[in-house]
Amino acid sequence: MDRAGGPAEGGRIVGSDELSGAAPATERPTFQLFDPLLISPPPGTVAVDRERFVSFTLGPVIGGVGQVVIPTGILEVFRGSEGTSGAVARVVELFSAIQSDQGIIPLDTVSLQSAGQPSAVSGGAEGRVLWVNGQAVLPTLQEYLVVSLSQKDGTKVGDQVLLYRPRVEGLRGAPPMPEVAIGHGQVVRVTPFASTIVITSLEESQVQVGTAVRITAKTP
Repeated sequence: MDRAGGPAEGGRIVGSDELSGAAPATERPTFQLFDPLLISPPPGTVAVDRERFVSFTLGPVIGGVGQVVIPTGILEVFRGSEGTSGAVARVVELFSAIQSDQGIIPLDTVSLQSAGQPSAVSGGAEGRVLWVNGQAVLPTLQEYLVVSLSQKDGTKVGDQVLLYRPRVEGLRGAPPMPEVAIGHGQVVRVTPFASTIVITSLEESQVQVGTAVRITAKTP
């Protein structure tokens, strides 16, 4: 999740690498694994050989929060930029269609590696699911979700999250319905707007927009 319009510091995919003999972007709108392409690095940066970027497209705007940013692949530079010129990269991982004019941001390879072992906490920050990747009706293991927990809540990469159905008070003297665990997830990206989690376990297949979430373990 980022601001409406996507990351302000992003670069973009210009098109096919014409120096490699590839067809012009107008004739070849979608790139495949290992295809070379020309990129314009983010403002103020110089792309060097072996540097990696994430290409992305923009998803829906979530009112009052921001806009979903959907990764489409990972690009690795093999002909670095010089001065203000573009760089040439190849597609090394493909998640979905990569096309000209998609944005790029540097790949964060440090956050998850530096996250220590999470420690259980009580009364952790609470939020809700804002978006389900692919709008899956019944998300499964390893699906990605965007949740309302953000940097403002102290959320960090590596934190563990409970997905649950809240306790419901009984009516007319009936006993309350207890809180029910639906599944668990781990935070893989945090921004000032929201966090992305990956589902690591499921007890029930009832994860949807609005599902309650709570931090149950924190990284150091």
